Amino acid sequence: MTLKQKQNFAKARKNNGRESRKRRGQFNFGLANKFLFCLIAIVGVYYVVSINDLAIKGFVLQELKTETKSLQGKNNQMELAIMELESYEAIEKRAQDLSMVKVGKIDYITITGGSVARK
Repeated sequence: MTLKQKQNFAKARKNNGRESRKRRGQFNFGLANKFLFCLIAIVGVYYVVSINDLAIKGFVLQELKTETKSLQGKNNQMELAIMELESYEAIEKRAQDLSMVKVGKIDYITITGGSVARK
């Protein structure tokens, strides 16, 4: 190997080392693009799933509100029925239907002696 060849070989090794250092220092756009694409895809899927979940919860909430209004209406009707059944006229009518009579005078038993059986 001649001196000239040795010098060329040494230069080639230096240049090769610099190029590999340059390559290591360079930004890899292909890898960055793949990472960004994956990130956008994951965020997109998450967005669609969350919007779908919100829509389903909205429908369930609407159904529950409708059911609540229906139950409140039934509750009001039952309270009115209870008030009607507890009214004086309704109780008097049921008493007459059962052939009950009004009590005139009430006689109470009075104990005149002060003695009571003790143990």
